[in-house]
Amino acid sequence: GTAIGIGVVGGGNGMIMEIECAAERARGALGRLDIGGAVEREEIEMRGKRLERRSTAMASAQNVLSVFKNRFELDCGAYDIHYNVPGGFPMDGPSAGIAFAVALMSAISGKAPVAGIAMTGEITVNGQVRPVGGVREKLAAAIEAGAHTVIVPRPTTRGSLRRRRRGWSQQPT
Repeated sequence: GTAIGIGVVGGGNGMIMEIECAAERARGALGRLDIGGAVEREEIEMRGKRLERRSTAMASAQNVLSVFKNRFELDCGAYDIHYNVPGGFPMDGPSAGIAFAVALMSAISGKAPVAGIAMTGEITVNGQVRPVGGVREKLAAAIEAGAHTVIVPRPTTRGSLRRRRRGWSQQPT
């Protein structure tokens, strides 16, 4: 399964990220979860100080598994689940949560999501979608990439989206 997530990278630029997911029934008693392609840890040295950032990609994926179990009664522990983010992008924010959920549902159901949809939003273990930052940059990247629909958490959209583009719609979640 796949989904198109949108994020913000260094310098405040928006970018789209293809999030792939493969899910198959586990051969053992318990399935496993792993994520490839997302940069898990970055170190930056500036002016004699070292800054380390860790990815929240694994936490986002674990939240999605909790939602599938609690909301849909689908025990993902019975699956081996592998996410991949081609290109090796750093994922220091949790805003890929809903894209992870869509990619997993696509993998399990065998149905691809509708083409031309890009999405951003943090998902909690209870299934709530939380507001995210960098919406203007994310929207610009999605529009430039040809998305016709962008899914953005509802509280994020207040006052932040003013322009409408021809052939493009805003879909707050």
